[in-house]
Amino acid sequence: MNAFKHWKIMCLVVCVVLFTFSAALPDSAGNGEALWGDWECLVQTEDEDAEDFIFFLCFSESGQVTYVAGWYLSEIACVYTGAYTVENDDVLKLEMTDAESSDTMSATYAFTVLEGTLTLTKQSGDGLSYLFEDGVPMVFTAVVPQESE
Repeated sequence: MNAFKHWKIMCLVVCVVLFTFSAALPDSAGNGEALWGDWECLVQTEDEDAEDFIFFLCFSESGQVTYVAGWYLSEIACVYTGAYTVENDDVLKLEMTDAESSDTMSATYAFTVLEGTLTLTKQSGDGLSYLFEDGVPMVFTAVVPQESE
């Protein structure tokens, strides 16, 4: 198993553990059913000296969200957990706290989900990454569980 698979599995385990042990939150304004599940955004550059990044978002049916960011094939930079709400079926509001430092993140994103792709465009608040500021879409793909070999 290559290093990326190990890192990806570790991130998914973090999401599952955090969802399992956190208290259930009330349903969001819109149910956000299209968001439910795990999503990843990989940012790779063509420059060998530049860093590559990977971001995960894990949305539960109960309104909980986990955000994991780090360097591709390397260590995790942060893990935020909290709540999300959906308004008007296309506006996502995130309220999260860093698991280690207790820093908070509050953001509003316009979103679309189409054929296994989640696109977030920041409207206001704290961004998930400095790479995707106002107007720059952040594109995630659905993480599909792989069968054991």
